[in-house]
Amino acid sequence: MRWAGRLQWVAPDDGLAPLLFDSAHNPAGVDALARHLADQRRGKPVLLFGATSGKPPERLFGPLLPFVRGIVVTRPPVPRGLDPEEVAELARKEIDSVSVAAEPRAALQLARGLAGEDGYVLVAGSLYLVGHVLGLLTADEVPGPVAM
Repeated sequence: MRWAGRLQWVAPDDGLAPLLFDSAHNPAGVDALARHLADQRRGKPVLLFGATSGKPPERLFGPLLPFVRGIVVTRPPVPRGLDPEEVAELARKEIDSVSVAAEPRAALQLARGLAGEDGYVLVAGSLYLVGHVLGLLTADEVPGPVAM
C-alpha cells in the first residue's frame, strides 16, 4: 500500500535537492520518522517544518533534530498555522541552523538551496504543509485543506 506523503520521495528534474515527505504530525508519527532517519544512510536533511495550533511544535520537531542539519520554518497554509517566527524561536533553543520563510513556496526554495545538490529536504510537521508542498512540486491534484 502507498500513502501519499508518508515516506514519499520526490525528485524534481530541476537539478535541486530531492525531497522526502512524511506526514508526521503527532508525537507517534514523529517518533516513527525519527527511527526511520536513524536507520537510513543518506546523510542529514534540511527539515522544512510547519505546525498547526493545538500541538506543541517542540514535541514535533524535537525528536527529528539529531537527524537534520538545519530547519526552515514556515506557516502551513491554514488559519490554524502557527507563526513561523514563534516556532523558530523554540527551535533555536535546540539547534543553531534555523531559518524562517513565512510562505511555504519561499520556504521550499530556501530549504532546497540549503540542502544543495547532494543533500535532501525533509518536509514534515503538518499534513497541510506536506500536501501543499507536494502540490507545488507534482502534477498530481492535491485537494486543498478540509475542515477537521
